[in-house]
Amino acid sequence: MQKPRYILATLFLALALGSSAFADTRDVEGWMKSSNFIVGVYNVEDLIQIPGTPWILGSGLTTLGPGMDDPWKTKNYIHVFDARTETGYAVQGEDIALKPAPNTYPDTSTPPDWEKLCTHGIALGATNGNNIRFYAVTHGREAVEVFDIDFSGERLHFTWIGTILAPIDGFIDAVAWIPGTDGVVVTSLLDPRYPEAEGEKQMKGEPVGWVREWFPEKGWTNLRGTEPFSSDNGIVVSADGKYVYIAASATMNIHRITREGDDPELVSTQLDGIPDNIRWSEDGKSLLVGVHTAPVEEFVAAQMTAAKSGGNQLTPFNITRLDPETLKAETVMPNGVYGALGAATGAIEVGNRLWVSTTKADRIGIFDLNP
Repeated sequence: MQKPRYILATLFLALALGSSAFADTRDVEGWMKSSNFIVGVYNVEDLIQIPGTPWILGSGLTTLGPGMDDPWKTKNYIHVFDARTETGYAVQGEDIALKPAPNTYPDTSTPPDWEKLCTHGIALGATNGNNIRFYAVTHGREAVEVFDIDFSGERLHFTWIGTILAPIDGFIDAVAWIPGTDGVVVTSLLDPRYPEAEGEKQMKGEPVGWVREWFPEKGWTNLRGTEPFSSDNGIVVSADGKYVYIAASATMNIHRITREGDDPELVSTQLDGIPDNIRWSEDGKSLLVGVHTAPVEEFVAAQMTAAKSGGNQLTPFNITRLDPETLKAETVMPNGVYGALGAATGAIEVGNRLWVSTTKADRIGIFDLNP
């Protein structure tokens, strides 16, 4: 009887001390033992799960930046993945219904050219029964395209309802819904009209890019207090709409800023590499960030090579978890390249599995989170 009591007491002590008592010590090889790769899906830069369903949405890039088009992919897709089977399919343009809502989205006139589709950051909005709003940053037509998704059946049904055209100075990257509104907040990495000059600013960590809110009734406005940020990338909003979390890639910061008021509160933390996408954990209590850890010059050179060759970008990354209150960081997935998967942009928790997206690869990765 003593041994079971000892084990139970140890468990209670570990719970009291926190999860660090059972810290995940796996290296890259250890993580690879549980891996599954969905191959044949290209440049799925962002992932998000429809809450309460097995459905995961993924984007698909055809460009890595102004003048950096993928030579092998002139069209990509909105991807749909099934967490139960860890399989997926591409949403074809002819399968998307059209029901424009110009009163909400006054920029709307024609739908995207589905044969030149390039989707980047994605986000989910309000739910109405078995329907949920879906936002996708697109290039070519620099815009946020807006859809309603019916998730009541065996397959998702998409309806395009409108377009939010980006300002002329935006190469937009990520989008997040502002809860309780018809508005979104969007990041721009740089001004696409001057890519070389903007790239030099990025390398120096100087202010470049922007963070702006958009509402139907007033259009685009700057998110006050974000003007000094550099290379604004991933973005999420707190459930109450009070805080915005922004990845400033060039300075390797995650910033948290209040949305409203004349004197916004800003809290920042420095990471060990270039932060990319940000996602809420499944329980909503922490943030997951994809972090590129190659030296900046090496990462940029690899990105340029991948843009020319069309091949996978095999630069190392880690997945970092942040406390949304303190912004304290801990590594979830250790630094490295995972088989043919590198340059990971971020991750989402799906049950006990971690789904990993990437800026440049022919696959996404899925791994056991807690073996």
